[in-house]
Amino acid sequence: MSNNDDKNNNQDLNLEKVEEIVNIVKNKTIEGSTVVLTGVKDAYSVAAEKTEEVYHYITSEEAKQKLQETAQTTATTLTSAYSWFSSNVTSLVGDTYNQVSSALTGNQENDQNNASSTSTTTTTTNEPTTTNEEKK
Repeated sequence: MSNNDDKNNNQDLNLEKVEEIVNIVKNKTIEGSTVVLTGVKDAYSVAAEKTEEVYHYITSEEAKQKLQETAQTTATTLTSAYSWFSSNVTSLVGDTYNQVSSALTGNQENDQNNASSTSTTTTTTNEPTTTNEEKK
């Protein structure tokens, strides 16, 4: 055999190997595409089924009833909070005003008179209290 024949044979072998590799890649690509397509179809089916279930639930009487109950509870809570606030805001502001006023002026007697004219609120502090006698 001549040197040219050897080169041609090597090229033919290389070409066959390349074709074999291309076929393997093509087959693996087809297999992978099939697996992905099957997965996508399955995922789509599950999503469609779940979407239908959710639609049926949110349009059901049970969901409407729960929503109405939640709305009623919220309305009742807000109404109660507003009622409490509106009935107590004057006394809370008045008591606070009196406390600040007496603290600024040092007028203890005025504080006693004003406290009797407004409702009292109880505040809890961790500070010890002292009487006028203890201060002397």
